[in-house]
Order: sequence, then structure tokens, then C-alpha cells
Amino acid sequence: MLVFTLHLIKINGASKPAEPRGPPPYASLGAGTDDVTYEAWSLQSDKPRVLAVLRQPITGSKLFQGFRAAARASAKAAGGASFAISAASKFEKGKYTNDAVADALKLTAPSVYVQPADGATWAKCKTGRPTETSPEQMQQAITGCVAAAQQTGKAEL
Repeated sequence: MLVFTLHLIKINGASKPAEPRGPPPYASLGAGTDDVTYEAWSLQSDKPRVLAVLRQPITGSKLFQGFRAAARASAKAAGGASFAISAASKFEKGKYTNDAVADALKLTAPSVYVQPADGATWAKCKTGRPTETSPEQMQQAITGCVAAAQQTGKAEL
């Protein structure tokens, strides 16, 4: 039997204070206990809206990682957008099931859509192919789409 003991004397380098974790900076649309209805989410804000329509499982999805990072950045910025996710579609018996929110809005998964604050139609955000794009690049693309939606809303006022 071999036993190792580690004595940590000093940690070198800058440290970053821990940020408190709270609820995610986006709403989850659906019929679950913590989920919100699309109608309630769309009426709660006069800011541009960002909707990610994804398929299950989403945990390893680069698009979800980019969406989540853009939502966090927007939550920290003043005058950010309102983010929501709908991920009710999953692969069963050789095909994808229907997502009620996506079907009602005539949106396709997996994609991220942006709507200006004035309530115009949804515009698909060009995030690139997941095999060729990193989550950071997808975050930048989503952030660019939100900025364009904010400019569109201001220009029409």
C-alpha cells in the first residue's frame, strides 16, 4: 500500500472571486413545473427577444453553450435582451417529436431567433455550422444579432 500526502503551502496567480449562482438568465418555455408559457414571456419585456429552439439532449450542444453565454453577457449588460429556450423536441422512433412553441411560431430547430422590441417577425440568427464553429463564435454571432435587433427597434421609433 502506497500513501501520498500533499501539503499545499501557497497558490500562485491571480484569483477570481466566485460569482453567486442563481437562476439561469433565460426563461425555459414549455409545460414543466419551472417553465413559463410563451405568451407570458413575450409580454413581460419591451426589449428585443431571443429564442433558442433546440432539440434534446441540449447539454453537449455548441449552439446551447453559445446561447447560454450570450444570455449571461446580456444579463450583465444594461439594456440587454430577453432570452428564452424551447427544447421540447427529441428523437423518438426514427423521427423528431414536435415542439409546440416552434410549431405555433413556424420556427425550425435547432436555431436561434431574434425579434426586435416592436414585435416584428422572428429573424433567424446566422450562427454557423456546429461542426465548423466554436461556442465562442456562436456567442458572438448571437450577440451581433441582438445588437442588430436593438438598432432596428431604435431606428423605427
